[in-house]
Amino acid sequence: AGSIVLETKHGDGINLEKVSREFGKIDIEGQFSTININMENGATALLEFDLQFGNLKARGEGINFNSVIKENSSSEYSGYLGRADASSLVKVSTRYGNIRFEVN
Repeated sequence: AGSIVLETKHGDGINLEKVSREFGKIDIEGQFSTININMENGATALLEFDLQFGNLKARGEGINFNSVIKENSSSEYSGYLGRADASSLVKVSTRYGNIRFEVN
């Protein structure tokens, strides 16, 4: 299973389209950028999103957050997509940027 590790600052953002259900890890750090991740139906993963001065929009079947912590201008979301015992990981941290996570 493949991995994606990316970092972006002051850019047009990151768009991951139709990420295969066979992926291993997505690890993204962003600043002043929007991060869009579109997962293939049937994918399973542990989810970790950490935002400061940004918003998360998560949409699609199978997204579950066990923990949501919001304090002042920061928020942390942890949970899973599909199965809580998934071996794949989606981890995104952003400062002054938004995250859009979709499954379809």
